[in-house]
Amino acid sequence: MKIHFSLMPFVAALVGFGVLLSPAAAGVVILNPIQDATLYQDTTGAQSSGASTFLMTGSVGGNDSTPLRRGLLQFNLASIPAGAVVTSVSLTLNLMRLKNTQSALTTLQRVTSSWVEGSTNAGTGGNGAIANTGDATWLHRSKPQAWSTPGGDFLGTTSASLNVTGLGLYTWTGGGLVTDVQAWLVQPSQNFGWILRGDEARSQSVKEFGSRTGSVQPSLRIEFTEVPEPGTVGLLGGVLLWSGRRRRHG
Repeated sequence: MKIHFSLMPFVAALVGFGVLLSPAAAGVVILNPIQDATLYQDTTGAQSSGASTFLMTGSVGGNDSTPLRRGLLQFNLASIPAGAVVTSVSLTLNLMRLKNTQSALTTLQRVTSSWVEGSTNAGTGGNGAIANTGDATWLHRSKPQAWSTPGGDFLGTTSASLNVTGLGLYTWTGGGLVTDVQAWLVQPSQNFGWILRGDEARSQSVKEFGSRTGSVQPSLRIEFTEVPEPGTVGLLGGVLLWSGRRRRHG
């Protein structure tokens, strides 16, 4: 594969000599989540909401002793060809409700354990509903199976961040998201999606984004290059550019 890439700078010159190429093909997919859920800070893991129309982040504050809210999202990448090189990734969410318009740095971090959104629907309330078996909660990735760490298992590094203020659409992008998606293409079994975290240090910073069951779903746009396999570069006038094999003599 490295040899193939090293030939690419010579494409224009070779075409001038009559060599027919099968170039790498660019592609784009736009995906909605296959599952998403809100985690409600809770010392017993009793609250959940995987079927609601929103994903919550930040802190509800007030007199609540367990005020934090976090969102989970996961996408199926099977429509991207094997071996593709990811060139751009962007995630767009619709902010539909908020406590106030103060700016809140909202981050995406890669989840490291499997989880299940579950069937619980908390409606439009700021608190979760009673969790069912199989729901993701603050303590459980799929009740009664526990997270290693309350609040979800995820990397400490931030994949993307964005300051969120008033209502509307927001798009996270950057190299961290590209790295995550590329890693998941190489190891699909490690694709557990992202956790969405808002301003957890400030009271009443809570914000609600539309979920996959809402009117404006989360949208993941992925641009990629589908790299030809060795042997797909063609012949013209008897000139061989690349066959994927050594030519044998005698």
